[in-house]
Amino acid sequence: MIDTMYQQPLAVVADMPSSPRNPASPLRSASVTVAADRWLPGCRSVPGRLAHPVGRFIRKLGGRTKGLFGEHDGPFHHRLRRLPGHDGTEIGFVALAASYTFSIVPVEQNFLWRPMAVSDGAAMADLLNAIDAEDHVWGQYTEQDAAEELDSPVDDLPTSTLAVFDGATMLGFSAVHYKPTAEIIHRVQATGAVRPTHRRRGLGTKLMQHGRATAEALHAMHHPTLQLLVESIYGEHVSGAVALYRAAGMTATEWARHMRHPLGTAIPEAPIPEGLRVEGYTAETDEEFRAVRNETVQDEVGRSQLSLEEWKVWAVNANFRPELSFLLRDIETGTAAGVLLVVSWEAETAATGIRDAYFRVIATRPAYEKRGAAEVLISHTLTEAQDQGYGRASLRVDADSSSKELRVYENAGFVTQDTQVHYCLEL
Repeated sequence: MIDTMYQQPLAVVADMPSSPRNPASPLRSASVTVAADRWLPGCRSVPGRLAHPVGRFIRKLGGRTKGLFGEHDGPFHHRLRRLPGHDGTEIGFVALAASYTFSIVPVEQNFLWRPMAVSDGAAMADLLNAIDAEDHVWGQYTEQDAAEELDSPVDDLPTSTLAVFDGATMLGFSAVHYKPTAEIIHRVQATGAVRPTHRRRGLGTKLMQHGRATAEALHAMHHPTLQLLVESIYGEHVSGAVALYRAAGMTATEWARHMRHPLGTAIPEAPIPEGLRVEGYTAETDEEFRAVRNETVQDEVGRSQLSLEEWKVWAVNANFRPELSFLLRDIETGTAAGVLLVVSWEAETAATGIRDAYFRVIATRPAYEKRGAAEVLISHTLTEAQDQGYGRASLRVDADSSSKELRVYENAGFVTQDTQVHYCLEL
């Protein structure tokens, strides 16, 4: 390699058409000449990669080149001159110069940075859909879906969100969600992403910094005596996101499978046990649904109870399907043995042509687990989804192959589609 033969830093000579330090200057590329004035004896060709720190504008030449305001992948081209000896024989080559054209994209291009507002529903839906088309992480959104999330009574948008805009187009966002009812561990969700066309420009790093700082501020405000755990969830197949989380000091702690069921003949039979009956959701039984869900997570560290306000935002929102949500009741005691609650996104149906019944909540009280409460609810709901014209069902579950829940879903006919990773940072 050239860096083993030529150890001195190479000089950078560049004719910059405008200063990359000026954010208002839309400088997109520049040619840089790297001059070498030393012999490379016995070298007939110079490898196309240099590992030297070169000047202020380039950290590494060849392969991936990081500029002060951008980065670019590409080859490094060298110009060589033969060095003849006194007797006419060839004694080596000297590298006269090497040229490289790289992209320089200012981080600030008159972009607007501000907190999000409920009125940003359309811009946010457009951003989320562009991201999902590339990353396939959360499905499609309508303007109403996005506006409903922004209008959460739990979150204060001015203090918990940040978005970057180019005109009316949202390029990226950061949103931090604290847990009002946290105990022992305060697990703060830091979500965010950047439009695929504007990645690798520093936007993600700035949004990540906002997420961490906001998580610490909200924690100090609401649960200063608890342990803080900042968590972000994203698809493990998105390498750019993985690199960003790792650079922020976050580590992968949990994996969750996204599973799908094709319905049809794959629906298992699960007879209702004697003494139990299936009931459809009603407004009167809504509190029972929430109570069963909260009871099943109370012993899980980091999982918190959902307040009534959180329940309305997360579960019984505009995408909630009450006609496809069921409760299993103990006839003798009147106890709710288990619940299954379904949501379905119209935007996802429009984008894929498939109506998906997403199992948002599947929860059974411990006393009824051995009586097959979960299996009954799953079988009944899958059958109803088929009868109501749905094309498939889906859910997310702990990816641990030894988990009891995973075995139940696999036995019911669900198949893993992809995996998402929980990245965490303890502070």
